[in-house]
Amino acid sequence: EKNPAVTLSGKPELVGMKVDTSEYLDASKPIKQSFTLAKSTKAGSLSFKGTLTYFFCSDADGWCSRFKQPIDVTVTVAP
Repeated sequence: EKNPAVTLSGKPELVGMKVDTSEYLDASKPIKQSFTLAKSTKAGSLSFKGTLTYFFCSDADGWCSRFKQPIDVTVTVAP
């Protein structure tokens, strides 16, 4: 969701994985996304929301499906 205090920086990083179209995402590994806060952001708790969209597939059954997972992030902004 749009939040004037938060701007995404760069692309999501698949921690511990090389990006290869023949490789599936290891769901036990984290995904990192950098962000920056506006200079006008006040100290204290800041919450923002987003949506992670991904596909999951079954090779055995020959299908893929898209899923949207809402995410809520809360950070503490130091003075």
